[in-house]
Amino acid sequence: VIFMPFLLFFMTLHFFMQNMYDFRSSKQYMGPREWSNTAKWMFREFNELPHVFERRLEPSYEAAEEYLKLFAPSSFMNSIGRVLVFLSG
Repeated sequence: VIFMPFLLFFMTLHFFMQNMYDFRSSKQYMGPREWSNTAKWMFREFNELPHVFERRLEPSYEAAEEYLKLFAPSSFMNSIGRVLVFLSG
């Protein structure tokens, strides 16, 4: 009963750190990939209609996903990293 707050804190911290490790190792963003409002404002041409602008931006999403796939970590390096994290504590 005395160690319960410490144990709860440690388990919460461990859960957070483990999930953060998985998030960083997979390099996946948790939300949708889209242009920021500032970038949209900069890319938009003078008096461009919204549907034309969206049609012009659509191919960039696919190209960005393909580009990010080039840097995906290999399963071998992922397992080596997990062993090193385990051994280092």
